[in-house]
Amino acid sequence: MTVNTSGFPYAGINISQFPVIDHNNIVGSLNEASLMQLLHEGIEFDRQDIATVMGKPLPSLEETTDVSEAYRVLLSVLWNCGKKGRRSYWSNR
Repeated sequence: MTVNTSGFPYAGINISQFPVIDHNNIVGSLNEASLMQLLHEGIEFDRQDIATVMGKPLPSLEETTDVSEAYRVLLSVLWNCGKKGRRSYWSNR
């Protein structure tokens, strides 16, 4: 699947990122900031495979996970993003 054919399905409803799913497995993610950067760099979305531009998979938890654990995971992701010299969790490069 190319970036163009993915359709970025949430673009019209204020959702700026979404998972890339392959055979019911979350294999990566796309977000509008990365897509805008790629567009600025001249990437041709209709020829670019998603696997080459997607970021890390979004964090996921089981439905039964306690809210305190979900909060801890969210904080650890945000903390890791804020470390000096580190790219965003969702960075694709």
